[in-house]
Amino acid sequence: MLNRMLLVLVFFGLTVSVFAEDEYGWKSMFNGKNLDGWSVPQFGGDGEVKAENGCLVIGQGAMITGVKYEKVFPKVDYEIRYEAKRTKGSDFFAALTFPYNDSCCTFVNGGWGGGTVGLSCVDGYDASENPTSTFYTFDDDQWYRFRARVTGKEIKVWIDEETKEGKRKETLIVDFETEDHKISLRDETSEYKPLGICTWCSEGLVRDIEYRKLKPEEVDKPVFPYGIVYTGESAKRIEKYAPNGQIVWNYPAELARDVSLLPNGNILFCFNENYDSKKGDGVSGAVEVTPDKKVVFEFKTTGQIFSCRRLPNGDTVIGNASQGKLQIVDSKGKLKKEFSINNKPGHSSMRHVAVCKNGDFLVAEESAKTVRRYDADGKLIREIVTPFTPFGILELENGNVIVSGKSGIVEVDPNDKIVWEFKANDFPDLGVRWCTGMDLLPNGNVLLVNAGGKVKLFEIARTPKPAIIWRLDPNRVNLPSGHAVATVR
Repeated sequence: MLNRMLLVLVFFGLTVSVFAEDEYGWKSMFNGKNLDGWSVPQFGGDGEVKAENGCLVIGQGAMITGVKYEKVFPKVDYEIRYEAKRTKGSDFFAALTFPYNDSCCTFVNGGWGGGTVGLSCVDGYDASENPTSTFYTFDDDQWYRFRARVTGKEIKVWIDEETKEGKRKETLIVDFETEDHKISLRDETSEYKPLGICTWCSEGLVRDIEYRKLKPEEVDKPVFPYGIVYTGESAKRIEKYAPNGQIVWNYPAELARDVSLLPNGNILFCFNENYDSKKGDGVSGAVEVTPDKKVVFEFKTTGQIFSCRRLPNGDTVIGNASQGKLQIVDSKGKLKKEFSINNKPGHSSMRHVAVCKNGDFLVAEESAKTVRRYDADGKLIREIVTPFTPFGILELENGNVIVSGKSGIVEVDPNDKIVWEFKANDFPDLGVRWCTGMDLLPNGNVLLVNAGGKVKLFEIARTPKPAIIWRLDPNRVNLPSGHAVATVR
């Protein structure tokens, strides 16, 4: 009897656990066979709506045609996703009307002639006129994945498509904070509230419609532990993010691989125009920009520049890989002096440069698999051989040096002994491609950029056994590919 009761309790516990976990799992909204759970509002001149071959077919009508979801759906704190393609016409082909608290809104995909994307309506203005308005090229007969995330504070929408190379590319197309804004519908889509999908003078095929409730920690927890400044290399700009994941500042920058947030609030970064890793003869340099986007320092030269750092006296050190030199530039952008490093010039000559407390320089000399220390006049002081090709460098107060590179991070003491190590292979779920830029956090942990990898940014505890304290959730922010980061304190 006792054993039977224990079995029942165990089964009940497992069942509750499964149901609790499933509460936040993805739920199908369309069975692919019929319109069960959906109704078809009539406007006159509607196209045919049917289920066929696993797809919801919304036919081309004189104007609007669509379906309304008739089952229970959350008002807020949820994600919804679906795939769709346009097979006829030239306007929106799977616009999503969705609830936002006690009101509703429509995500328009390809309106006003086929390319306008945005939310209708914000503060009474439709998707062609409000701040969410943008343009996206949709090809006919190509499947696109759409994903919307709705909380009480923001609305985000992603578009995912397959590239010509056969890879998936997801773009955050709507990123809108809703505070102090009125969210509403156009009259044409009001019949689809609280949730529906419709077309305008077009035929659209829709499939794999699913939604999930967001977990409480997904809604309330900040996206980043700190505000950050980041080299959004694939976006060709420097981006400043608030802890909630919103971009609060950006500035154009082509191939920027180093960035610093200066004590005065300005941002210093390097750039490379018309980048060619083999030639290395494009225009390059460094720029300091104020929060109101005024350029207060600029230095231009040629060659591949992957690092720039401000010196205590106001000068700036530039790491010019193509020339194999460190270049010291004054506050007016004039070259004061330069010296060659030990590694040969070229694309792999060097990556980041760190300024030491005593004015020396630490240089990550990539192809040499060595970090070298030079004094202010270019005299070689020290060599640290690394187990990988190095990229980023941090000097600690105790004199230890942290180096990031191809396959991990090492911390080396003044006697060149490795006293701490992070090996990327020990954390396969991060999908590390290259450990690049770092920032040392107040708690002693390292914030690391994973250039081109799966989890693009994460925090590592410098404990005897390294631990990942925080990692960027790609479902909350679609961070561009980049190489460097600085935190906003």
